Amino acid sequence: MGPYNGHGVLDINRDGHQDVFIVGNIFNAEPETPSYDAGKGMVLYGRGDGTFDCTIDSRDSGLMINRNAKEVALYPHPQGFGFLVANNNGPVQLFIKT
Repeated sequence: MGPYNGHGVLDINRDGHQDVFIVGNIFNAEPETPSYDAGKGMVLYGRGDGTFDCTIDSRDSGLMINRNAKEVALYPHPQGFGFLVANNNGPVQLFIKT
């Protein structure tokens, strides 16, 4: 787990409930503080009653966002949807859900 900086809201698993896609990490902490870099991306699956099931294991979620992620944007895709992840001083990542 690490700090979160950006999120996207969408029905990821198509069950009729809104889910949340979260990214984060802070690599440029103060000199006396280590980086906050344990985040790998997270999906919160909405249950429809205001609570969520949390998936933080990258083997379950398919996410490996171990960069200095700052923001997420939804990306329309002909076969589904995607999330664009903006990383500070790094490449943009695209995750597509078909």
